[in-house]
Parts: sequence; structure tokens; C-alpha cells
Amino acid sequence: MEERPRRVLLASHASAIAPSVEALLRSRGFDVITTRDVLATADVLEQAAASQTPFELVVLAPLAAGGATFELDTIIANREDDFAHSLLLLLAEPGDEGALGSKFGATDDWACSADEADLLRRVDLAIQRRELLRRLQGDSITDFKTGLFNDRYFFRRLIEEVERTRRHRLAVALILIDFDDFRQINTRYQHQFGNFVLGTFGRKLRSASRQIDLPSRIGGDEFALLMPSTALDEATLVASRILSVVADCRFERNGESFGISVSMGVDAIHGEDRVAPEEFLERADAALYEAKRRGKGRFVLYPELGSK
Repeated sequence: MEERPRRVLLASHASAIAPSVEALLRSRGFDVITTRDVLATADVLEQAAASQTPFELVVLAPLAAGGATFELDTIIANREDDFAHSLLLLLAEPGDEGALGSKFGATDDWACSADEADLLRRVDLAIQRRELLRRLQGDSITDFKTGLFNDRYFFRRLIEEVERTRRHRLAVALILIDFDDFRQINTRYQHQFGNFVLGTFGRKLRSASRQIDLPSRIGGDEFALLMPSTALDEATLVASRILSVVADCRFERNGESFGISVSMGVDAIHGEDRVAPEEFLERADAALYEAKRRGKGRFVLYPELGSK
């Protein structure tokens, strides 16, 4: 797979710094986007978060180091955690960073714009620290049996995506997935083979998902697919694709061949719906329960339930 250039946001609020620094970063192969004021910087960061195209690094050249608190707060407020992107504070002269250092996260740093060699060294270090911490964080958010996101990460992102949907007036969809009669697999073929089935399904679910989706294992044989910026009609197509993938999935054990089936509940909300994350989850769960009641191996859309 071809690697994309690393994305850097140059928040050059002190515009005199921009031309030389932008050229320096581009010479190192970075994909650089430059903004000139705090409002434009906030807008670009929100768009990057909404489109799931994050920056690896934000370089902030503030109007004045002594008054950079508001500029820093704006940038820090638009990252989901300390590892979402690194922050490099770019100062015209050293010695102004002390009052602002308390706001820095684990991957953040400062540099003097007059020293190009030091600037490039700190850029590389900031990105390396971010990548290392992201890898370490990845171990804590991944389900080891399936390679999907775990339940803790899923529930955190569910809250974040519902809030983002309200803020940006977007849509977000959710598919809850539950194996049909999975206990029989564990009973007949033992739990170790049941884990193999779960892992295989996890890979199939990821292949049926888009890059921006969040496929997760949230229980024993229960899965979820959270789909940012997705309306109900598109979620319906994804649910159909999952059923097709599952239908083609066959296993062999002790000379026997068997398939699997899943039931799914599908729902989507928009920013104006004012649905809380727990209610969103309950709605998809109600649709999943109805799919089980109707005979399993299918999906049900929550709007089909009407007043039930």
C-alpha cells in the first residue's frame, strides 16, 4: 500500500515566519497546509477531525508568545487526545516558552524559527514520539481475539461521534451485530475453535467496512460498527454487504463443514435529532432484538419498529 505524505498544519499567525518554514517543511516531503489566523486554524482542524484525515503535526507560530495562550487552547481543544497530533510551538526567540509549557502534552515541543537544523530535528522527534505513543495506545484499545477495537474504545468513540454529529449537523450510523447460536459452535467444536471463528469474522467485518468506520468487538460474540458521517440508507447497504460476506464464510472442523449467521440492528441519527449516546445504542439494540425475533440471519432498521 502506498504511504501518503505526512500532513502538517502550519498555523502561521505570525505571518513573517511562514514562507521560510513552509518551504523547509515541504523540502522534507511533508504535505503542508498553512493558515494565517486562529479562526482559520480552528476551522481546518475541525474539518480534519470530521473527515478522519488527521494531521501528524501542528506547527504554531503565534502572534506573540506572551499572548499565545488563546491560540494554544484553540488547537489543543480540537484534538481528541494527547496523541491525535503533535504540537510544535515555533518562537521567534528562545526564552518565551516557559509560561506556555504547562499546556504541552506528551508529544509536544517548542523550537526557535531562526535555527533550521534544530527545527527539523524537533519536527522529526515530535512525529516519532507521537507514532510511538500511538502504537502503545493501540495495544490498549484493541481486542486481542479479533484485532478490532475493544469495547472501552468503542463506547468512548460513540460518545464523541454523537457529540460531533450535533456540533457539525452531520449524520452517524450504528450497526449492532450478534452471532446466531454461537454457543453451539463452542459446545460442538470447543472454545479455541470458537475464538478462531470470531477472529475470522473480525477480519471479514473489517474488510466490509470503510476506512473511517470503527468495527469493534463489544462482548463475547457481539460486535458493533460505528460509521461517522453516514446516513441510514448507506448504513443499510453496509449491513447488506456484511450479510453477503457472512453467507460466503465457511468453516471446516473434524470433517464437518458449516457456516455462520448473524443478526443486526441498524440505526442512524442526525445532528438535529438530539439523541443521547445511550439512547442511540438502545435503539440499535431494539432493532437487533427484532431481527432475532423475526428469525435471525437478517438485519432490521430501527425506523421500521415504529412505536414499539
